[in-house]
Amino acid sequence: EDRRGALLFSEEELDEAEAAQSRLEAMYNVDAWSSQLKGRLSSAELLLQETAPDSPREGRSTPRGSRGGSGAARGGGTMTSEERVKRALKRLEEDVPYHVALFAEPVSLRTLDGIDAMGQPAPNNK
Repeated sequence: EDRRGALLFSEEELDEAEAAQSRLEAMYNVDAWSSQLKGRLSSAELLLQETAPDSPREGRSTPRGSRGGSGAARGGGTMTSEERVKRALKRLEEDVPYHVALFAEPVSLRTLDGIDAMGQPAPNNK
């Protein structure tokens, strides 16, 4: 309302703005979830590449800008392909409970319900 009590926006415009805000909030949450998952997948990918004999990192104990490296790389040895896959798989399996818990949180459930109500695609976790 302005100073004279007249509406500045119609009810329809306010409803439209509210719906847009809800979509933005849902997009923000989905982006945050996606970024977390991407980071975890990148971590597993790094484990696979870090000590691979055919990796561009071969001969380097740590990736550029890193403060560590794998135990095999620090020890001077190389891991077999099977060991690299097992290690990356273990890391991903350790991350799964986090994502399960994340989607089970009340805020996440409300967000997913909101996405469903908007008719937007959502992760199939129900």
